[in-house]
Amino acid sequence: MSLSEVNATRAIFGWPLYSTLNAVTFSGAQPDWRTKVTTFTQFLPVLCITTAIWAIGWATSIWLLASIVA
Repeated sequence: MSLSEVNATRAIFGWPLYSTLNAVTFSGAQPDWRTKVTTFTQFLPVLCITTAIWAIGWATSIWLLASIVA
């Protein structure tokens, strides 16, 4: 598995998926199992924060669109 390059379209529609895949790929490339686990657990807060921001962005845009249409 190799790192995925994320362009604007992929970032808009699948940021949590691509960031998780890249974290798993990067941590899997580490030599020792302890290093793999440590690398992935250090990435988890970043994954949670960016996923929350991504979800808030989608929820806000859908809410604004729904309020305009209604």
